[in-house]
Amino acid sequence: MELIATHVSSDFDSFAGMVAAKKLYPQAEILLPSSINLNVRKFISLHEDNLPELKEPRDLNLDLIKRLIVIDTKISSRLGVLKRIVDSKKVELVVFDHHQKSAEDIDYGTDNTRNFGATTTILVDLIKRKKIK
Repeated sequence: MELIATHVSSDFDSFAGMVAAKKLYPQAEILLPSSINLNVRKFISLHEDNLPELKEPRDLNLDLIKRLIVIDTKISSRLGVLKRIVDSKKVELVVFDHHQKSAEDIDYGTDNTRNFGATTTILVDLIKRKKIK
């Protein structure tokens, strides 16, 4: 299974980044973090009919993850229930992030960190370059 995930206390950049990543990884499931910014939660409630399907951790067998696409963080401790999976280094890892490097960063996988103002911008730029609709 491919899974798109982001940090706990998800904000609009991380949420929009997950939705954008679904364009690049259409077979992947989107996992909502255990906590979400209240404004994002309200947005999801208002627009859920126009969003890809969103999963909760209880909906998935996390042991079946083969590829994990991480949005808006490179720090495993910010990934909640996915920390143990990332730290095991048994999954293919793809990271999209705009934050500065730190000593806590995940040290393996494909790192798509760019010096942009938002992670969503990185993903939209890639979608445009690949001419994905």
